[in-house]
Amino acid sequence: MCIIDSFIDEQSEKFEDSLPSIADDIPALHNVATDLNTVSQGCNLIVYGAPGTGKSYFLNKYEPNLRTVFHRDYHNSDFIGAYRPFSEGDDIKYLFVPGPFIKCFISALKNPTSQQNLIIEEINRASASAVFGEIFQLLDRDKNGKSIYEVEPSHVLFNYLDGVLNDTAGWNGKLYMPSNMSILATMNSADQGVERMDAAFKRRWTFQYMPIDFEMIDAEDARRSDCISYGSVNLSWCKLAESINSILGANGLP
Repeated sequence: MCIIDSFIDEQSEKFEDSLPSIADDIPALHNVATDLNTVSQGCNLIVYGAPGTGKSYFLNKYEPNLRTVFHRDYHNSDFIGAYRPFSEGDDIKYLFVPGPFIKCFISALKNPTSQQNLIIEEINRASASAVFGEIFQLLDRDKNGKSIYEVEPSHVLFNYLDGVLNDTAGWNGKLYMPSNMSILATMNSADQGVERMDAAFKRRWTFQYMPIDFEMIDAEDARRSDCISYGSVNLSWCKLAESINSILGANGLP
């Protein structure tokens, strides 16, 4: 692999200054998940890795689920809910429209015996702590998966929830994460154009790394042909990528 080592050394000199920022985006080791084959109680899970590794596919098996996508223009009012204008003939009316978090919260209280999952795609494409707002406090859970803390909903949100959840077991006038409500998210760890997450936010999540599975690439795929030339050596894309990943892994960069 000396040819590949030489190639990486040569290329890394061009990007030496960017390596620390990549390392900063890798979650702390104590947050790495050990067994995520089933989600039997409420949890906060982020599946992270390079684009195209199957993160969304992995999370899609958790049903039922609600799905939303974070982006730069995504706000707390989109996530929680807000008043929206509607036209009715010549009149304009304003109704409270719940966001995905509130929809999942309602579903969890109305279906206490089944797991309800809120899937957030590209959680680091928006300022996550700003989007979550006061809901940030609810990410701390007890051993049963229920929020340790509760927060007071706004007057508008309380009125909406009280109308929808009237006489529903579990509704106490507060916002919290029920033990049967999970937040599952995907995070692109390879793109430097995404928003940073602060340590206080990240520590409240379990992280699952999604590696590139080269075995999923068919033998006839062009990426398995020797299409890359470096010096006198011809390599397939798969072989080069596997070798680079092996060297990065040996240096503590998954």
